[in-house]
Amino acid sequence: MQNQQTYIDKYMAKGAQQSVPVHDIQRLRSYRATLVPEGVTLSDVEDLADADLLPTIRVKAANAEQAEANAHITSGKNVLRVERIEERAEA
Repeated sequence: MQNQQTYIDKYMAKGAQQSVPVHDIQRLRSYRATLVPEGVTLSDVEDLADADLLPTIRVKAANAEQAEANAHITSGKNVLRVERIEERAEA
């Protein structure tokens, strides 16, 4: 406890540090990524996705590009598309 207090005292003695601007912090949003399983013919992929017959995964990301990358890394499968999921307003 003594060492901790000494550290705090030394830190406070340095004076207030200048604030450092932080840039590019983005809020995480929910995305649904449609995955392409192995064995599906590429000509049928869009039709299967529109019929909700392809697997999906939900990921959090700052933008659609990050969501696509996160879904690919998490699942190990190719990603056909990502859609942002809007938050519902609670009544």
